[in-house]
Amino acid sequence: MLILGALQILIGLACAAFVLFIASGSELAMRQGASSSAALASGLVAYGVATVYFVSVGIGSIRRRRWARALIVVVSAMWLAAGVVTTLLLAVERSSVTLVGIAFVLAIVLPLILLLYYRRPTVRAEFEASDGPRWTDRVPLPVLAVAIVLAFASLAMLANLANPSLAFGGTTITGAPAALTFLSLAILCAWLAVRLYQLKESAWWVVVLLQVIGCVIGGASLMRDGPSLFAAVAVASWVAYFAYLLYIRRYFAVDTRPRTREGDVAARTII
Repeated sequence: MLILGALQILIGLACAAFVLFIASGSELAMRQGASSSAALASGLVAYGVATVYFVSVGIGSIRRRRWARALIVVVSAMWLAAGVVTTLLLAVERSSVTLVGIAFVLAIVLPLILLLYYRRPTVRAEFEASDGPRWTDRVPLPVLAVAIVLAFASLAMLANLANPSLAFGGTTITGAPAALTFLSLAILCAWLAVRLYQLKESAWWVVVLLQVIGCVIGGASLMRDGPSLFAAVAVASWVAYFAYLLYIRRYFAVDTRPRTREGDVAARTII
C-alpha cells in the first residue's frame, strides 16, 4: 500500500513536469497558430487532471482512505481498457516495436498491477477498517466509472474551445457554431455525470442514446474510409462500451421500498 501509493505520487509528479513543459512552450504555440493553442490547452487539461488525481490517490492510499481505493480501482480499470485499445491500434498501424512495448508497460502492465492489488478482499477490508464511509460508497463502482468519464469529457470539451473545430458528416464546423456545440456538450456531460452519480435512470437513457448517435456518426465516417484493422478495433471498442452500458443498467432499477439513509447507502455500495 505504501509502495504503490508512493509510486502513484511519483507518476503525479511526472505529469506535473509535463504540465510545466507544455506551459513553457505556450508562447511558441501561440505564434504557430490556433491549432497549436488547442493542442496546448488539451495537454494542460489532461496532464493537469492526471497530476491532481495521482497525487491525491497516492496520498489517500498511504493514509488508507476508502475513496482513494475506490478511485484507484475504477480509474485503473478504465486505464487498462484504454491501454488495450491503444496498444492494439499502435500494433495494427505498424508502429515501432519500442513504442508498442512502452505502451504495453505503461498502459497495460501498470494499471493491471494497481487493479489486481486494490481489488484484493484483504486490501479492501484494511481500507474499510481504517476509514469511515465516503462519497464513493454512495454509488456502485461500475457507475462511478462512467460518471468519471463524463466529467473528464466535460473538461476536454471546454479545452476544445481554444480552437473550436468539429468534423461532422464529411464537413468541418468552426467558429462560433463549433464553440457553442462544444460548450453545450460540456454542460451536458457535466450534468450527466452528476445525475449518474445520483443513480437517475433518465441519465442512463441519455448516455445510451448519445452512444448510439456517436456509433452511427463514427460508423459512417469509417465506411467512407473503407474497411481496415483500425476500423475493426474501433468498432469492437464501441460495441464493448455499449455492452458495458447495458451491464450497468441493473443499478438503475427502480426500488419503491422505503429505506433509511443508512440502508440506502449500503444498498448502493458495490459488493
